[in-house]
Formats: sequence, structure tokens, C-alpha cells
Amino acid sequence: MPKSLDELSHAENWLNLRLQRQKSRINNFFGKNAVLSIIGLSYRAAPMMKKVAKTIEKRLNGMRHGVSNGNEESMNNKIRMLRIKAR
Repeated sequence: MPKSLDELSHAENWLNLRLQRQKSRINNFFGKNAVLSIIGLSYRAAPMMKKVAKTIEKRLNGMRHGVSNGNEESMNNKIRMLRIKAR
């Protein structure tokens, strides 16, 4: 039983509308996931970034004033080794 041209165009429009809705839902879902991932990552990485910023600031100050932080690094390594041995 052949379909009329109007029925076929109506079915095509309906399928296109349904595809657009599905694409919109998928994009919305992944967009929200991306935003939540970025928020979670920034929350998780904030303390680490603060530590990196402090380290960079110390190094730049040492270079600017021509001071070495060798004694501080040596002491930190000794403390680290004592902690490892204490385990």
C-alpha cells in the first residue's frame, strides 16, 4: 500500500524533530557533566595549585635577591628521610 507524499514528508519532519530533541538532550547532558567536572577538578586541585604558587614565588624571590635556598632544601630532605625511617 503506497504512502502519499504528504504522509512521507510528515514522517520525515517528525523524525527530524525527534533527532534534534535527542541531540539537544545529549549535548545538555555532556555540557552539564563538563561543567561539573571542571568545578570538581578545580576544587580538588586548588590546594595543590596554592603549593605550586608558593614554591614558584620562593624560587623567584631567591633569584631576584641572589639568595640560595640550599639549606632549606637540605633540611626538608632530612625531615623527609626521618619520616620514612620512622615508618
